[in-house]
Amino acid sequence: VDQRPPTHYQMLNLPAFESNPQTIESQAQLVLGFLQQQTSGPNGREAQQLIARIQQARVDLLDPNRKAAYDNMLRNPGAAG
Repeated sequence: VDQRPPTHYQMLNLPAFESNPQTIESQAQLVLGFLQQQTSGPNGREAQQLIARIQQARVDLLDPNRKAAYDNMLRNPGAAG
């Protein structure tokens, strides 16, 4: 079983390697909006952790240099680190 964490694209419910910044931003806002509503519920702690991960995914995918490095890492998983 693959225990790898989901990709930024999966977390934002985007197709792999989505390149449209407006699409990335609007999906990030949609997911963040949903998670914000969960922070006061029984899963608030998990929601807060996911919010941090979604915000990082958003930053990485909206910065052209970071996105290029991230996409390269996804395409060539053995080449990183």
